[in-house]
Amino acid sequence: MIGALLKGDPQAQAGFAVTKRILMLGLLTLILMAPLETIRGLLWERQSRGYDVENEIAAQWGRAQRIAGPYLALPYQVRIPQPNANPRIEKRFLYILPETLVIDGRLATERRHRSVYEVLVYDAMLTLTGTLPAPDPAAAAIDPADILWSEASLGLGIADMGGVRDLAITLDGKSLAPVPGLPQGRLFESGAHAKLPGLAPGRGPGAFTITLAINGTRAIDILPMGRTTALKLAGDWPHPNFIGSFLPEARTITDQGFDGLWRVSALARNYPQAWRSDDLDFPAVEQDAFGVALVEPGDVYQQTDRIGKYGILVIALSFATIFVFGVVRGTRTHFVQYLMVGAAIAVFYLLLLALAEQMGFGLAYLLASIAVIGLNGLYIGSTVGRAAGGAIAALLALLHGFLYVLLQAETYSLLMGAVGLFVTLAIAMYLTRKVDWYALGAKPVPPPAESRAIA
Repeated sequence: MIGALLKGDPQAQAGFAVTKRILMLGLLTLILMAPLETIRGLLWERQSRGYDVENEIAAQWGRAQRIAGPYLALPYQVRIPQPNANPRIEKRFLYILPETLVIDGRLATERRHRSVYEVLVYDAMLTLTGTLPAPDPAAAAIDPADILWSEASLGLGIADMGGVRDLAITLDGKSLAPVPGLPQGRLFESGAHAKLPGLAPGRGPGAFTITLAINGTRAIDILPMGRTTALKLAGDWPHPNFIGSFLPEARTITDQGFDGLWRVSALARNYPQAWRSDDLDFPAVEQDAFGVALVEPGDVYQQTDRIGKYGILVIALSFATIFVFGVVRGTRTHFVQYLMVGAAIAVFYLLLLALAEQMGFGLAYLLASIAVIGLNGLYIGSTVGRAAGGAIAALLALLHGFLYVLLQAETYSLLMGAVGLFVTLAIAMYLTRKVDWYALGAKPVPPPAESRAIA
């Protein structure tokens, strides 16, 4: 029907033919989203396998660690009257936290490899010092005679005991023998404890020193269990992320590592210095933890995924460049040739992923870019024309360079991307502002026979 309306108007027919070609190129561009999405699916699969490998290594080396304590656990008896029977006796616990808690820690990181995957792990050396107050059961409305003094213990919560390399506890200058696990009435799922022989009312445990050598993966944090808690943590990783409920009051980050200093008062947390086991559900307030996570600033899979999101744009701009050369120079490019160019661009992301798993991302990006730019430049140069091949190679080189710079500028990536797209659109509009799209492809109309005869 449209063809009938345009019949007798060669210029309009040519313009409509150009429009059809543009629509077909748009459809072809959308079709090429399928292989791009397939490659992204493969990327996510490889990334998921990387998480599995990380969990496997963490299970063997040590998971993310959380240190809680030390704390004093005093068991006591409660007599519950029973009708027409002797009172039922239950064992409960009085928990007492340190007056002061100072933790000094140092992290040393390393990478563990399995197949093409690598996992960032650390070993930490922590020294915990402070003082525990003298037990005062009466202040908690407990008869001192009901306290089971012989069963008193000093507990230390540790998230993953599988990562513990060494643990030493000294109390009032005397060495205590740590035992894996926490006794009945424990505050945490896992940890270690030491018995406190000779503990009596009014006679406090006193000053303690705990040295802990522990392995972990990705993160380490502590719970502020002192009336005043101070944490000084340093490491050799240059990309720390300070996590949890409190930020360090002082920190230094360099290319060689980091150090941070926290000071937290008991008033800033959600549990008191002493409480009975039936008074407080302690696990509900573990959100008060704070510490540091060791961040990978864009791993291979994250960077490849970010680059892959621009794949459809690269294909569209390449098609537009070939098309403009075709209509300006009067050459025709078959849709199969467009398809070849688009497929090569899609393969770039697969090649990038495969190479990046074997070497650094920057080198992989360079090699994959050279391969695909050279392939498309030579192909278009031999099928469409040398000028078109050179233009495609130059365009792809410019795009790949811009995208790599965009990838490195984490803070300004969105701004740079938006500005880049705007500038690209502005250039395209400027270059085509005087193009008569209806006249593209139209054959010149011969002059009337009378004019030729007169000439």
